[in-house]
Formats: sequence, C-alpha cells, structure tokens
Amino acid sequence: MSSLRTTTCDALIVPSDLTHLFYTFPLLAISLHLGLPDVPTLTISPQIIENQGTWAGRTFICEGEAGSPLARMVIESTFGGDFQPFLTKETNNTEIAWINVDASEETSCGYNFKYEFALHKAELSMNLKRFRCVIHPADGLLDAESTVSEEGVIKVVPGNIHTCLLLNSYLNQLIMP
Repeated sequence: MSSLRTTTCDALIVPSDLTHLFYTFPLLAISLHLGLPDVPTLTISPQIIENQGTWAGRTFICEGEAGSPLARMVIESTFGGDFQPFLTKETNNTEIAWINVDASEETSCGYNFKYEFALHKAELSMNLKRFRCVIHPADGLLDAESTVSEEGVIKVVPGNIHTCLLLNSYLNQLIMP
C-alpha cells in the first residue's frame, strides 16, 4: 500500500493571475509555489590582521534562501565608496578576495546559497569598509525586490599591534611567576 506525499512552498507565482499550480502523479502530489528569496545573513571574519589573509577558519560567510526560480546572490562592498558588487558566482576571484566555498544546494522549496569568502591580504585601508549580501530574484518575477543582509564592518588590527600583544603576553609570563 502506498501513500500520497505533498510538498508545498509558499511564494509568488508568475504570471500574477495564477495563484497555485497542482500536479498529481502516481504516489506523489506536488503543490508548487514559485518563491521569492529570503533575507540573507552575513558573518564577518572573527580576526582580520594587517598583512594576513582571512582563510583557514577566518572567512566571511554570506548565506540565504534563493527561492525558485533561482535567484542570484551578490556580495557587495564599500571598497569603491558606495556599495558595489564585489564578488559573485561568476566573478569569484579578484585582487582583493575570492569565494573559496560555494555550497549552493537545491532544497524542496528552492535553493540555499552559502558563499564563504576570504581576503587575500588585509590592509589597513580596508578598516571600516563594509560588506553586505544581496539576493536578487530571478528575472520575470512580478513585484519581486532584492533582499539585503545587515551590513558588516571590517575591523583590521594592525599587524605590529598583534605582534606586540603576543610579545607582551610572553614577557608577562616570564616576569610573573
């Protein structure tokens, strides 16, 4: 004996006069709504030190639900003044940074994007620059708007301060029994 399974995804349908699609196959019913992307999230690297890269556990992460039909995610930065595209799936390696993990995967209601990206070499001029993740809905979705994560501020620690802190800690261990 078999059972009927149903999968439902809430969202927007194109064209606008259609509100629901329903297909029935043997042993499977699919209730499909084409979806808008959710608001993405941004995780800033926990340690950004001058003249060092941010790979090996110190990456930045943009992730979010991309909806269906497939939206596209863009990492934007203020390196050029105002927010501008910085990294995308197609432009995933620049002089400043690269996407080192592209973990996009299909779900029952669309796609999840997860881009981990890193700086090749942090410079003090990058201090207080900002990143954000933007998911642009697929072309053709009516009343669809891009969704934007909260902004993350890059805080670059001068390399010599980091060295001084390590040296100071070592000297304190020698002086204090």
